[in-house]
Amino acid sequence: MCYRAPLKRGDDHVATIMQIPSETIDLDTRLEAYGMNSILAVQLFGAIQDEFGIEIEPGEAFTIRTTTDLVALVSRKLAG
Repeated sequence: MCYRAPLKRGDDHVATIMQIPSETIDLDTRLEAYGMNSILAVQLFGAIQDEFGIEIEPGEAFTIRTTTDLVALVSRKLAG
């Protein structure tokens, strides 16, 4: 899978969870700026895990601050 697929789906998932248009997502803006909290993060990571068939470990989740961070983690996991 190419890098663009997780990138597009990453911002789509963030937008869906945060209930904002995906075109308003800046990939380098901290997720907290969009109102992300721990409950929404669990929903986000669950949706990402389901779509891509990967597991995001709790320690990894704490390293995700931006959509770019999320996409990078998904890309690494998909690459094996």
